[in-house]
Amino acid sequence: MKVISSCLPLTGSYEGNIILTSCWPLIGSSEAAQATFLHEVFEKYTKKYGPVFTVSLGPYQMVVLNDINSVSEALVKRKADFANRPFFHSVDRFTEGGKNIAFANYTPTWKLHRKIAGKALRQYMIGNHFEAVLHESTNKCLPLMAKETGAFNPENYIDLMVFNILNAVCFGKSVDLDDPEFVTFMKIDHELTEMTGKGFVEDMFPIMYKIWTTNKYRTVTKLADELVSIVTKKFNEHDKTFNSDKIRDFTDSLILARKEAEQEENDEVLSQLTNTHLRQTLMDIFNGEFTNMWHIKIL
Repeated sequence: MKVISSCLPLTGSYEGNIILTSCWPLIGSSEAAQATFLHEVFEKYTKKYGPVFTVSLGPYQMVVLNDINSVSEALVKRKADFANRPFFHSVDRFTEGGKNIAFANYTPTWKLHRKIAGKALRQYMIGNHFEAVLHESTNKCLPLMAKETGAFNPENYIDLMVFNILNAVCFGKSVDLDDPEFVTFMKIDHELTEMTGKGFVEDMFPIMYKIWTTNKYRTVTKLADELVSIVTKKFNEHDKTFNSDKIRDFTDSLILARKEAEQEENDEVLSQLTNTHLRQTLMDIFNGEFTNMWHIKIL
């Protein structure tokens, strides 16, 4: 059976019966909280409760939609009703106050942010920017694979190639694969993604943020700060040397789209869209890269 799952916060109303799965006080669904592969638990719940049910995780309740009709109704027909995100301290901390696109709430600022990011992407794709960096990065990675003499797992090579391509797309050039800054950037991003995959105890029990945080959360916070520092440095360098007549990469396209919006958009909404939002757009791109890598691993 093919299962399509989507977890949504209880911010909208869903027509039909929503069945609550059994849960423990404070903990919620212990089976879901401890699951290595959450989709397998949801598949089991679907057989027992039907395609729409609620799972409690700590203080949060999530509506789980487990068939194509329910997902289409919520995310296509009624997307505005289900567009918000639940508040998690970890997400708020790592997105500099919810200033990215993936986890921000549905507000006029978010809509403008998404519009600017979409426009920047379209501007970047004009011409042969992407094709050039694709060829350059691929030509640096494929020779390493050619050195293999027998059967091998291509995962690390694909990982390296994709990250190098995204680095070139965002920051203008395909760097050498052993470039110290590039190696550090990729290592931090990879470690951060690996460690955040299963979430944090602190999000299930928010009081822990005030009295005691786990070593995992402190480590991830340090990694996130290092990653933000790298992206901030690169963004500021672009901002200082920006030339609207010479768009070098996606970061330049973001800056250009932001400047053009100053002539077109509502001043009040525009004033709430800061450089932090633009930096977090770049963070979204790199976070999405490793999400796709996890999909490849599963396949």
